[in-house]
Amino acid sequence: MSRSFIQMVKCRWREFRREPSAFFFVITMPLMWMIILGYSFSEPKKETFSIGIIQPEKVTAFHTQLRNILVDRHWLKIASGSENELIQKLKKEEISLIVSTQESQGKEEVLYQFNPTHPEGIRTRRFVNDLVQSSFGRKEFLSTQDIAIRVEGSRYVDFLIPGLLALSLFTTSLFGTGMTLVASRRENLFKRYMTTPMNTFSYLLSHIVGRCIIFAIEFLVILIAGAAIFKFSVAGNLLSYLLFALLGTFTFTSISILCGSRARNAGLYNGMVNLVTLPMMLLSGVWFPRSYFPDWVSRLSEFLPLTALVDGLRHIALEGGSISSLSMQISVLLSYLVVATLGAKLLFKWY
Repeated sequence: MSRSFIQMVKCRWREFRREPSAFFFVITMPLMWMIILGYSFSEPKKETFSIGIIQPEKVTAFHTQLRNILVDRHWLKIASGSENELIQKLKKEEISLIVSTQESQGKEEVLYQFNPTHPEGIRTRRFVNDLVQSSFGRKEFLSTQDIAIRVEGSRYVDFLIPGLLALSLFTTSLFGTGMTLVASRRENLFKRYMTTPMNTFSYLLSHIVGRCIIFAIEFLVILIAGAAIFKFSVAGNLLSYLLFALLGTFTFTSISILCGSRARNAGLYNGMVNLVTLPMMLLSGVWFPRSYFPDWVSRLSEFLPLTALVDGLRHIALEGGSISSLSMQISVLLSYLVVATLGAKLLFKWY
């Protein structure tokens, strides 16, 4: 806790406070994403299926009966047209199933055309076929009963907020801390620092501590706004949630310092950071589950630092898990933290 270190920490706060764009990215940006996406996707709509019915040249009684079964169902959206027109709609995903009739060996039958690799097409085919079969007399052997329940933490906004917090910590660390290093080197401020008794480690540590101050603002803003607007709450221990997010902040700040250890040009640094940021934003499951990716991509993304933070925060917030159950995620974050810190210490250049 040398005097130079304390002064450098104060300097980090002044840099943040005097830069209007910093407040926008730290406070306004995550709130904007939360409100837009939260209100857009959090209240689930009743599921509907979009289908197309081919209009035959010669309308048969069976076709008319089939069409009457499918129309006026509030969960079905129906388009009519020729086969070519409906296939084009299927390609553009405006519909997920094409229904038609034909006569085969003296019997009328229903034809279903859909993309078997598309989950929506498979579900629509199953739903429509069950509806048609039951309407034509198929009997169920077992009686069933549906009970609708609302599971806490199942809304999209509950899934989004931990990921949004992780992304905010990630981007503000990379674009805030690293860019400060580049600007200081470009403006020859480092040459002046070299005349002071401050050492490299104290300077780098001041950025990490300064980032923790900004982290407190980000954390409180997202947590309070989520609770006030969407009634979001952390199912697990709030202290564990805080400490794990803080570990992510340390890691991302170290990575940003490593990226800015030698760069003098802001364009070069931005390109380097975008090269790191964009793949992580897509692969880390911030906006949607990683299960949508192929298995090998999902497994590889587990070793990304942003993935580790997103998964850990969601485990605590949604599943009520403890920080002691996050050994994999903690190991990933600590590995990046140690490697990035040592790399920054070795590669850091004052001028």
